[in-house]
Amino acid sequence: MYPRFAAAQIEQALTDTRVVLLAGPRQAGKTTLAQSLADGSRRFQTLDNATALAAATRDPTGFVRALDRAVIDEIQRARPHAGDQGERRCRLGRDASCAPAPPAS
Repeated sequence: MYPRFAAAQIEQALTDTRVVLLAGPRQAGKTTLAQSLADGSRRFQTLDNATALAAATRDPTGFVRALDRAVIDEIQRARPHAGDQGERRCRLGRDASCAPAPPAS
């Protein structure tokens, strides 16, 4: 595996930030890097898994509350579907919550 120079920066960011977003182009190694960041204190969860995706989509607040420290891959898959009542915003943290997004002004 090639060294992931961003790993040290992400680890540093996690010392004082609860959520870090890892973004980049397709096939750039984001999942490989995410898996390497999961260790004994961080669980790796991928929303490529149908069961995990269903849980995150059905009850996003409960899904996040069930995780103490985690690496969540493919989080964009949990966005609302056509039948949902509009966009939802989730606040991540120890007291995670999800609510309908405020109307655009």
